[in-house]
Amino acid sequence: MRELTVMLKPASGLCQMACDYCFYHDLAKFGAPANTWMSRKTARQLIARAKESGARRVHFAFQGGEPLLWGQEHFDDFFADVKDAGLDATYAVQTNGLCIDEVYAALFAEHDVLVGISLDGDRTLHDTARKTPDGKGTYESVMRAIDLLKKHGVRYNLLTVISANTARHPAQLYKFYKKIGATHVQLIPCLPPLDKDTTCKYAPTPEALGQFLVGFYRLWREDFRNGQPPFSVREFDQALATLRGRDGFCGARGFCSPQLIVEADGSTYPCDFYVLPTYCTGNVQKHSIEQTLQSEGMTNFVKDHPDAPDLCRSCRFLPLCGGGCRRMRDVILSKNECAMMRLYTYMIEKERRTP
Repeated sequence: MRELTVMLKPASGLCQMACDYCFYHDLAKFGAPANTWMSRKTARQLIARAKESGARRVHFAFQGGEPLLWGQEHFDDFFADVKDAGLDATYAVQTNGLCIDEVYAALFAEHDVLVGISLDGDRTLHDTARKTPDGKGTYESVMRAIDLLKKHGVRYNLLTVISANTARHPAQLYKFYKKIGATHVQLIPCLPPLDKDTTCKYAPTPEALGQFLVGFYRLWREDFRNGQPPFSVREFDQALATLRGRDGFCGARGFCSPQLIVEADGSTYPCDFYVLPTYCTGNVQKHSIEQTLQSEGMTNFVKDHPDAPDLCRSCRFLPLCGGGCRRMRDVILSKNECAMMRLYTYMIEKERRTP
């Protein structure tokens, strides 16, 4: 094994925010592990499992909930334990930004941590859904966090959840990114509940999502054509790679690439979208990484992968994407509409018409 990626959730689903569309609240209804803290013993055992895997390099990605609630001292301990283990490691963290202060920013700079900041656009877009439990917006706090990261020279990117509201404003979002000098952006569709019988007013329809992606891509492409290269957009980079017949990212080719998701209690799962009892692959306290790959939970996860829907079977892009990520199908696909089909078609037709 040359490289190993570990997504760990040291504070489980704990968070000091109350975002309207949070999918961790949805997972909790289906038996996801209770909110707790990762102990140093569990963290050390995880590091030991990573070392015994024989991987030449390990990528540790801290997620949540809000992982920074774990505390600065625990991150200090983790970095020290990784060093003591002799691992060649890289680090990333996805955060809402509210905990970031001078100490955290300096710590991330010291260990070259790539920080993903959740930001849904300007104040009007962001504060619509990303609020504190008492209903206050968090835009100002997030922008202060970004300023601190810049001050300390920390690498960061922006993650935006495309809700039904945000999907109506591609130009507003794009202009905001340019205004603040964004360099790397992720556009993540808001997911509807796992229980398909539950009404969801936050997720965009496949048609609305497709229109948003096309509108955003048009502005992004125009800047390239005008000699003003804008920020990197992960979803466009991946779409272009797919159209060139490349994969290498999760969800490509329509099958799942098992991951190593480690909850605060040490339990492991094959995908962050499916932290469910039936897919539990073990626990780092008892099982090696190899054993998790051979577990009953992993077998269930692979076995339960749905076939490509009817719309996909008649799509000219099926050989390239295989129907995409199984969880993302819930927001990308309907009986008669596919957001990615709309984007791929626009990309191809636009290039054909360009001299």
